[in-house]
Amino acid sequence: MKHVARQWVWIFCVGLAAWVVGCSSGVPDDPSSGTKAQASQTTTSSRSSSSQAPPAPEAKPTEPVKTYTLPGLPNQAPQGMKKLAKTSSIPAITSNVYKDKQATVKIPGPAIKGKPQPFGLIAHEWGTYTSVSSSDGREMEGLQHEEEKLPSFVHHRGQYVKGMEAIPQGVTQKLETPVIYFYTKQAMDVVVKVDFPQGILSEWFPRAHSFQPPVSYDSQMPPSFLQKGSMTWKVKVDPAITEAPPAVDPDDVWAPSRQVKAAPLREPTSKQVEKFIFYRGLGRFTVPFQAKASADGTITLINKSKQPIPAVFVLHVTEKGAVCAEVGGIGANQSKVVQTPTQLFPHASYIDKAMGGLVGALQAFGGLYYDEAKAMVNTWRHSYFKSPSPGLRILYIAPRAWTDALLPLQISPKPSTIERVLVGRVELLTPQTEKETLQRLTEAFNKGMTLNVSLFGRFAEPKLRRALEQITDPRIKAYTEQFVQQLSWMRYR
Repeated sequence: MKHVARQWVWIFCVGLAAWVVGCSSGVPDDPSSGTKAQASQTTTSSRSSSSQAPPAPEAKPTEPVKTYTLPGLPNQAPQGMKKLAKTSSIPAITSNVYKDKQATVKIPGPAIKGKPQPFGLIAHEWGTYTSVSSSDGREMEGLQHEEEKLPSFVHHRGQYVKGMEAIPQGVTQKLETPVIYFYTKQAMDVVVKVDFPQGILSEWFPRAHSFQPPVSYDSQMPPSFLQKGSMTWKVKVDPAITEAPPAVDPDDVWAPSRQVKAAPLREPTSKQVEKFIFYRGLGRFTVPFQAKASADGTITLINKSKQPIPAVFVLHVTEKGAVCAEVGGIGANQSKVVQTPTQLFPHASYIDKAMGGLVGALQAFGGLYYDEAKAMVNTWRHSYFKSPSPGLRILYIAPRAWTDALLPLQISPKPSTIERVLVGRVELLTPQTEKETLQRLTEAFNKGMTLNVSLFGRFAEPKLRRALEQITDPRIKAYTEQFVQQLSWMRYR
């Protein structure tokens, strides 16, 4: 018995000593390290295999999180980054005041030391299309006229209106200022093809590799010609390009689009350098959005598509002042009735307020970087926002599905991310505007005067075409038709 007792005392002492050594060795209690379990296993393995604890699995090294600041990241990370982003300091949009700030996104870096992995190729595109709507919600013809003169280095099909080789008829939409930016960390050859099934691309930069349809030498260009447009560019996108693009005046409508941290590109044949691919054109198409104006000042906005319209703005411009009111989005196959905003601001402050709201919406719903959204809205500062012609205008962010259907886009190599956003701009004729047009026509006819079409502003032809639909006196109708024909066949840019 004494021999057995001494044996148990000896075992107890050895075990106690091993426990003391384990505690004093500084082995961390973090179970993920597995170190203490291994130490205990080594000490007790010589005593009894039946009481041996199973070894803890070896833990992988903790993945460090690195922070990269990307210029003007939208309020949601681009699609190419969504799988990487773990945490984000991007503020959620909780009010009508959007965050016009640069954002920082934390992206998990590799477990080993080294430079951040390149994102490959990212492409972002923005643009607008413009129409004129009668008070009962129908798109009017006569949108082929030039408004924003482009720099002389821009390519075009011909020397007539909107860069066309003949005078197009039946134009209901102007496709204006789409630009495509690229982001990459290494030089690469990129092929871009844009289709315009219901229109013609008439102006572009840099030099295009090819386009369709071929230039027509007919003096007549009926509405049926406005279809099956396409254009292809072959460019070298290279962050190392140092050549300056063609010079423009700081106040030129072209200048704001360059204020973006995109990679420069070069067209190899012409050696033309720019920050983006630019194109615009004329079309004859109808989008599933309708705006109507009533005599009591109410505006009815109708979304006839299966996709929600994320943001709509109403601009009311008068000679005394102007206002831009955000009215929210419109659900799929839904409508919204709003009042014409009447709280007017001085033109200068109205522009700043309008730009702030639009920049935020383009980031939140269009996927644009901050500097891209700002550039887009800044192109309107000297043109659309400062139009001397009073009127009621509707701006809305088109659903992505509309953009892809209107302008199918192919890019090779395929970008990891493609963000595209178009803004629809509707000049909405009110019953009051239409009434004033009829009164001016009647007065000019009765006095035997030549009609001063400049009184009707930049959309004179669509306004007069609307008047032709309402005039009942055949004499005044014939009088008006001659001016519509003169406007329609204005030949030069």
